Parts: sequence; C-alpha cells; structure tokens
Amino acid sequence: MTGINDFKGDVLCHSSEFIGAKPNSQGKKAIVVGCCNSGHDIAQDFFENGYDVTLVQRSSTYVMSSEAGLQVLLGGLYEEGGVCCARNGCIDTAS
Repeated sequence: MTGINDFKGDVLCHSSEFIGAKPNSQGKKAIVVGCCNSGHDIAQDFFENGYDVTLVQRSSTYVMSSEAGLQVLLGGLYEEGGVCCARNGCIDTAS
C-alpha cells in the first residue's frame, strides 16, 4: 500500500485483529473499511471512545426500520388471506 510506511497511526488489516478502541481518544480519527456487522461494531466502538469515525463501503446501503422491513420482506406471507405457499411452489412436501 503506497505511503503506509509514512503513516504514524495504528493500522489493522482485518477485523479479526481488532481488540478494541483505545479509551478516551477524543480528537483522534478512525477509518473503517467495510460495512457488514464487524465494520459497524468496530465503528461504534471507535465512536463510543471519542474517535471521529469515517465508514467506507463499496456500494450504497438501504436503511429501514424493523417494522417497515418486516412489512416489505414478509408482508402478506403470514397474514390471514396472505400468500398461499402451497399454490405458489414454496411448499413441496409436508410431513
């Protein structure tokens, strides 16, 4: 990585190396690359310890509430008069 030898801060290459943010680090900056569960957890830990955190990801993220998500993803599936899985091929066999 170009310039890495000139960098004066701490460098981690994978979330498995993260042992926790240094406490009381107001004014320090952290960049977290990746936005899956580990990335979010690590960014939150840095933030809670006073860091100015930047989260970098490859593509956009769609954020919704649990209530809205359940309606969008499962709406009609478990409701009276909802989708009939037997007729739509979701259920092949029953025992």
